[in-house]
Amino acid sequence: MTVVVVQCRLGSSRLPGKGLLDLLGKPVIARVLDVMKRVEADSYYLATDFDSFPQLSPVAAEYGWKCFAGSPDDVLSRFCHIAEESGADIIVRATGDNPFLFSDAASASVSRYKELSRTEEVDYFTYSGLPHGSGVEILNGRRLLLAAQNTSSPYDHEHVGPAFYNHSEKFKCIFEKAPDKWNFPEKRTTIDTPVDFKRAERVMCLLKKEGRENSYTSVDILDVLEKDFIKRPVLFVPSVEAGHGTGHLRRCLDLAKQLCADIFIPEEASLPSFSSIITQSGLSPYQIIRKLPSLSESDVITPYSLIVADYFQLPPSLAEKLWALAPVVALDEGAPNTDYCDYLLDIIPSSVLERKANLKDESFIPLPENRKKSHPAALRSALVCIGGEDPAGFTSMCSQACRSCGLDVREVTAENPVIGLREKLADFDLVVTHYGFTAFEACSAGCAVILVETSPLHRTLSESEGFVCIPAAALKDLSLLTNVFSQLISKKEILFRNDDAEAGAGQESLSDFIRQLSAGSRLPCPICGGSSVPDDVINRSKLKTYRICRNCSTMYLSWIFGKEEKYAESYFFDEYKNQYGKTYLEDFENIKAQGKRRISLINKLSSKPSGHRRILDVGCAFGPFLSAAYEAGWEAFGLDVSDAAVSYVNEKLGFKAEKAPFPDCNLKTIPSTYDALSMWFVIEHFKDLDSVLKKAAAMICEGGVFAFSTPSASGVSALFSRESFFFKSPKDHFTLLEMKKCKKILKKYGFTKFRCVSTGHHPERFPCHPKKDSLSWKSISLISRLFKLGDTFELYCVKDTYKK
Repeated sequence: MTVVVVQCRLGSSRLPGKGLLDLLGKPVIARVLDVMKRVEADSYYLATDFDSFPQLSPVAAEYGWKCFAGSPDDVLSRFCHIAEESGADIIVRATGDNPFLFSDAASASVSRYKELSRTEEVDYFTYSGLPHGSGVEILNGRRLLLAAQNTSSPYDHEHVGPAFYNHSEKFKCIFEKAPDKWNFPEKRTTIDTPVDFKRAERVMCLLKKEGRENSYTSVDILDVLEKDFIKRPVLFVPSVEAGHGTGHLRRCLDLAKQLCADIFIPEEASLPSFSSIITQSGLSPYQIIRKLPSLSESDVITPYSLIVADYFQLPPSLAEKLWALAPVVALDEGAPNTDYCDYLLDIIPSSVLERKANLKDESFIPLPENRKKSHPAALRSALVCIGGEDPAGFTSMCSQACRSCGLDVREVTAENPVIGLREKLADFDLVVTHYGFTAFEACSAGCAVILVETSPLHRTLSESEGFVCIPAAALKDLSLLTNVFSQLISKKEILFRNDDAEAGAGQESLSDFIRQLSAGSRLPCPICGGSSVPDDVINRSKLKTYRICRNCSTMYLSWIFGKEEKYAESYFFDEYKNQYGKTYLEDFENIKAQGKRRISLINKLSSKPSGHRRILDVGCAFGPFLSAAYEAGWEAFGLDVSDAAVSYVNEKLGFKAEKAPFPDCNLKTIPSTYDALSMWFVIEHFKDLDSVLKKAAAMICEGGVFAFSTPSASGVSALFSRESFFFKSPKDHFTLLEMKKCKKILKKYGFTKFRCVSTGHHPERFPCHPKKDSLSWKSISLISRLFKLGDTFELYCVKDTYKK
């Protein structure tokens, strides 16, 4: 007798009533019952508690399940009662918050249990490694009562399975690795929090669109879980305030539809007709968010990988809330303080903004495919489109003026929209609008364009981009306005902006670019960690954003676009050769020569006499410094994350080295304490420099030496070519250190007796650009050394008393 039992209650503290939450047309529990009915069995039970029974029993009955009510806390007793009532030999246990259970894996689990039970009595079986929320447990129904009698542990009685596997000395329990087709332990399908439920809605929405809502398999679920909008969900936050126009909302709705993203429409939205605009967009109801999630609601796990704000000027209070939830990308942001924005993307040209964006690219403006072959010989028709809101009534005024000039006019208003406006612009000779997407789209379509001043800023922007703009004063008098239109129409040549009709051709779409941005990462100060208030932004570029920490004054990489570097063998060969003209091993002797100079400085600072001194080189690469240290009388050990490098050091050089990440290294073959520890151009690669410095201080004996080298954020390049310095800084350099500030930082970790060496001197990088080997060259070189303006530096210090 095989019985399937799904347990469910409605009293969850993290997500109350989750079993009855509507998951795109059906309660969550109904979808679970649907899936588990595919597992062949003799009986099917929904096991709940007394309080939940009145609400859940009708659902169970509707789907052909028996419903049993029992103790709210002793779930094991519920299963025991069902085992007695049904005479079950085999119980398939599932939970009611898992609508994406792998029914095929569940059926296979039953078969595997029966197979194993032919040779010995098995009390518990499960496949390990399935996504969290997709697996089941197989219980020995005849032995379940014995297991319950054997334990008084509240945990065992609440979770059922532990009554067996927490007492493996009495019961035969088998955890078998799941077949590869189901083995994805890093994935999550359960519903335990609001974040989980949002993910479930997204998954079910796609399954429903593809007609797999009631027949999905494990393959279907795994396929959907790989979609970008599931792995990296995006939230759009447009302005929906009266007076801000409808353009922000329309752009976000369009992008949300393309990306299967959510859009935030607050309860206090005051934009007229926003509801009808949303209805026309075709978004699913679950994509409309009326309240921003709080950290407590999302269990301190943000439900979004990226928030895209389209607000013109993001209010500080809203910016603060968005920052707390996820990295923030702002489109065409005009607020004076943009530190809450991880990334600034300017699409509509805006020459008046003084702040620097990460990227300015008007090719993201969606241009129409339908375009005029040539400019019209005369202007006979006009489209007047001055925003979906138009509180000043400019649409009506301009329409009357155009009609007075003999034009056939089509007005666009919130009540009388033009569906698919972009592709219909070419049907008109003249487009009257304000500064925004429609202006550029109309130019691309080959239309004459007249803009109106909806604000002083919009007029400035219009004129800076070569548009003809009617001033606000002329819009107050119809007679004056008609005269202005008449004069402009008579000089129609000035109304055609000379745009390249192919601008943006071949470029990626804005939705694709935002999808890529969603894979970016926000990073805190490597020394001080995260903060509820963002540090000041000091540089932006397409791939990176840099900030300066308000606590320790360290410059650091705060946002990065793209994948992290992997230090494979190619890093030391192909990539090194591209930068230096030879491979790392070909450059071994030159690097070793630097190592000899460095170890001599360490010797001068070391308080321990020569002989039996140990040094650990973190990031030892292929071991040139280890070789130099060994020849100077040190017992040298290495640590690196590259298999090839560690193998070379161990096998070719004969030094002991381990492959392990620092500082999370559990050393097995090399010592745990040293008289010196070095990091040559390694320290900038750590995201958590605080843990690195604590670990280094703990591993260095009192009186021992800590030495490292790093690019200098106070060298000639950083001082005189600041934009280039940040642009060229590799995306795996998370900290940009300054020589003087390092001393203050290192004192906190118990280091003293500092010696700084300025290296990497480049006279050609000074503004005067001296000729090589000239007197100026030699003078600049001397100045560079005297004032320590090298583009790299080395710092040596002594361990005093480590401050924990």
